[in-house]
Amino acid sequence: MGSGTGKFVAFGILIVVALAIAGLITGAIGAGLTQSEEDKDSGLTAEGPFIPKPAVHLPAQVAFPTADRTHYRDFLFAEEIEGYLEKAEHGHLSEDEEVRLTSLLSQITGEDAELGHGEHLITETQHHLIEELVGEGPYQGNNVIITNSILSSWIASIVLVLLFILGARKSAMIPGRFQNFVEIAVEGLLSFVAGTVGRGHSRMIFPVIATIFLFVLINAWIALLPIYPSLGFKDGDIIQIHLLRPAGTDINMPLALALVSFFFVEWLGFKMLGLGYLSKFIRIGSLKAGFVALFTFQILDAFQYMLDFFFVGPLEAFSELVRLISFTFRLFGNMTAGEILVLVSAFLVPFLATVGVYGLELLVGFIQALIFSGLTLVFAAIAITSHHAEGEAH
Repeated sequence: MGSGTGKFVAFGILIVVALAIAGLITGAIGAGLTQSEEDKDSGLTAEGPFIPKPAVHLPAQVAFPTADRTHYRDFLFAEEIEGYLEKAEHGHLSEDEEVRLTSLLSQITGEDAELGHGEHLITETQHHLIEELVGEGPYQGNNVIITNSILSSWIASIVLVLLFILGARKSAMIPGRFQNFVEIAVEGLLSFVAGTVGRGHSRMIFPVIATIFLFVLINAWIALLPIYPSLGFKDGDIIQIHLLRPAGTDINMPLALALVSFFFVEWLGFKMLGLGYLSKFIRIGSLKAGFVALFTFQILDAFQYMLDFFFVGPLEAFSELVRLISFTFRLFGNMTAGEILVLVSAFLVPFLATVGVYGLELLVGFIQALIFSGLTLVFAAIAITSHHAEGEAH
């Protein structure tokens, strides 16, 4: 190892150590070491000066239109106020909590608010307004809203379309780096599909499998950009409503992909088998054979045929429907857990700990995209294989 390389390695180690020390000092772990006993006894969470305590909202947040976003914000404030009022009934609010409660009331009512004392901490009018906001829920009526997860999925779709438009716009016999990258991605996915269903059917199945894989992958990876958690609508110094949110953490997106996968596989089954595809679930042949075996006193054979009709067929249909649930919650659970892990690591030890978590999430995003598209491909291959098997039997 040369002296130049040694200096470079030493400089890298020095940066890593500096980031580790800075993370420990500015994170929640460092803040916890210097937290006063009074704050510890009161149950306050130690927070660093840069990263606030993570708050994950499982329902997608309203980004647009503005009126619906305001209603959604007021709903969140009303829920927070209810928590403070419940706490006030069982004890005393701290000064910081009273200031926060007053600020929330002012933002909801649009007027300067003052707290009362005892049971009359807020007025009847304010109490009725809070109950009304909570009762209405986060979304207003039948209005068409745009959530932060929808915006994120649109961005992922635009990135995906632009990627292939730019990659194919100036195709050349000797491809450049970008064209070469796009071609490698397409050829790799096509080989992945062909290796499971064969070249004959790969062209038909490839578009859906490739779209699912790339859509899940891009949604997972662009969500790791630092700009994602940095854009939003603030309440003071804290972002109350995020403008962008990983689409995979909104259960509606995994459910939509699961529905696409489900209907695609069923469509393939009917395309390859026609109405005979229903024999996978309603096994009329087994029922007829069961009656024949029963009248000829072949009791064991009759039992097996009847079991096939009354149990195996419905079980096949049930397994098709269960696939919707398993596909949805597998993707949703892993993407949501990844987001929480990133937030918690940045909260506890900023800078250094988050780097390792980001590397892990890059891998998890790839694996989830591979699993979702791969399972769809396997079920599609089963439909095609069933058609071939039936054809050979005839």
